[in-house]
Amino acid sequence: MRILLVEPRNCWIGLNIALGYLAAALKKAGNEVKVLDFTNHRGWPVEMVERKFIEQFKPDLIGISLFYISYYGVKQMVGRIKKYWNGRIVIGGPQMTIERENILRDIAELDYAVVGDGEDAIVELCRAIQGEMDLSDIAGLIYRKSGDILSNRDRAIPMNIDNIPFPDYEPFGIETIRRYAIITSRGCPHRCTYCYRSTLRWRPRSPENIVEELKKAMEKYRSEEFVIVDDAFNIRPDRIEKFCDLLHSKNIRLPWSCTGVRADTMTDGLAKKMREAGCYSINIGVETLQPDLYENLNRHMSIEQVLKCIQILKKYNFRIIGYFMIGLPGETRQKTWDTYRKAKKYGIDYPRFSLLLPFPGTKMYDIIYNIPGVRKLKDYKRVSTVWSYDPEFSRMTTAFETLEYPAHEKIDMYNKLRTLEGDPRPSYHKSFIIFGLHALFWIIKYDAIHFPLTFYKLVRNFFERFLKSKGKHVFLTDNAYKESFIRNIERLTRNSSAQCAE
Repeated sequence: MRILLVEPRNCWIGLNIALGYLAAALKKAGNEVKVLDFTNHRGWPVEMVERKFIEQFKPDLIGISLFYISYYGVKQMVGRIKKYWNGRIVIGGPQMTIERENILRDIAELDYAVVGDGEDAIVELCRAIQGEMDLSDIAGLIYRKSGDILSNRDRAIPMNIDNIPFPDYEPFGIETIRRYAIITSRGCPHRCTYCYRSTLRWRPRSPENIVEELKKAMEKYRSEEFVIVDDAFNIRPDRIEKFCDLLHSKNIRLPWSCTGVRADTMTDGLAKKMREAGCYSINIGVETLQPDLYENLNRHMSIEQVLKCIQILKKYNFRIIGYFMIGLPGETRQKTWDTYRKAKKYGIDYPRFSLLLPFPGTKMYDIIYNIPGVRKLKDYKRVSTVWSYDPEFSRMTTAFETLEYPAHEKIDMYNKLRTLEGDPRPSYHKSFIIFGLHALFWIIKYDAIHFPLTFYKLVRNFFERFLKSKGKHVFLTDNAYKESFIRNIERLTRNSSAQCAE
């Protein structure tokens, strides 16, 4: 079968690892796979490329990745495709744990949806389409039958994830990946009140399996750095220590970072070992440094443990990035500002603030919308929590406001704190000059008193990104694509434009 996987445009930038895993599983089963990645090719005219690519490739099945902010774009895409193509469409992604059967009710043209890990499910779906098995036997599948929407049993969680083929980015048209993103475990055993994705079954990959993927990345994609993007990388410190030992013994001397580290399991010995193995940057989920707000998060750790972790990391000269939320229950503008001041005082190099978005099905959702006087402003699927270099995803909004923390104050604090860190977030403009002027105005608006220092931080951040990309850009992931792939897309759009002109 021919399968086309689609990453719709959204607020994230970076290769979709989940689609890489699906591509590998489908290819292993003998299928032909292509990927259309609209989020990393923001210059592509979506409707034109989508249609011409489908007409050229002639897929038997189209799989679309769903992320909450892309929901309505995906809905339009499914309806649009079905007007000129009579094949079947399946949707999957982390948001399916929230939407489930509702997505087929809302998107009349949609054929299937998958809940949970998708590698085996999509391979089985291909077999069912070819008549080799029944749809009712595919665990985790939601589908239509005789006008009804049916939902099969949940798919058992695979515990041995070493058996899953490594992500394959060749169907993306990729030639090289300078900074390779890797997942070393799935799930999280904790139940933070704001998280909609956590499962109590944490599934780690073996250190040997992780190192094998890194060796492949170096050989196939000529990767020069890697980043571990687990939800919770260091659940079991002994696994990380063994991984660091293997990096040495296998002579893998790449710099690396990790975006999800729990403070309560960070030890002096582990930090030392990670630093010696090439790790230079660690992201910690802090969320807030206000004790009265922290107790509502159910994080199974304390602020004191977070501060101890910061001390350990500072000892070994790590770059520390802290994740914080604006708008937690009971928060005010003054408390947000106090958290920022404490973060800088305690040694967090880059405090990264985002606006809290309560997801349906989480305890945080129930807490927020039961606060007296709270006002719901937007559906969660219309709120972007991540600013992006795209006009559509660079206007920050919030889903709710409280009496003590109105929406305009939360957004104002987000803009102020980002600007203070030399990372102003005005509305994006494709013209570099106009966007630069917007950024300067943002500094004057939110930090005029410290303009020279903030402007210095802005320039420093610019050149750091520019140098890391080897002079190519300041905001995109520096993946290189095959010339044949780019030429094909250009040919499709050129031919389509010529036909329109005629």
